[in-house]
Amino acid sequence: MRFGYSADRLHQGYGGPPKLYAKAERVALHLKVMLMAQLRLTGAIAVTILIAVTAPAVIAQTPSGQTTPAGQAAAAAPAGDAEKGKVLFVKNGCYQCHNYEGHGGAAGARLAPNPLPFRGFVNYVRSPRGDMPPYTARVMSEQDLADVHAYLRSRPRPAPVSSIPLLTR
Repeated sequence: MRFGYSADRLHQGYGGPPKLYAKAERVALHLKVMLMAQLRLTGAIAVTILIAVTAPAVIAQTPSGQTTPAGQAAAAAPAGDAEKGKVLFVKNGCYQCHNYEGHGGAAGARLAPNPLPFRGFVNYVRSPRGDMPPYTARVMSEQDLADVHAYLRSRPRPAPVSSIPLLTR
């Protein structure tokens, strides 16, 4: 946990209920997400995220086209529910940086409609690089992440610039 002590550590040190500390961890995470959206972080962070998003897909393929163990792990992902994923995407504040459709925003990279393979997505969400806060297993379970991943995969592509009259004048 990057906010100080983990819920287990606080429970050991202060004797309080772990659920209370886990809830405090979720609140702290939500506040950090809101702060990041307000700062409108861009530039180097966007480039870092772009590299992080594209690298695992390239690494997971061997030159012969056969998948490596990383590619096989992605195939073993739990089934996700896009409707539940949409609720979790909003509830956990993901939309504040990545937009409601996952198409990116001032502070967050584009995630939809082609997110990372599931295992890479989970690894990045659990231990992000840059300013994205980590979503620990206490905040979002693996099934929750499978649901969010399914939601991102279900999003349509954004309209091409040529189809937006205001931008083609």
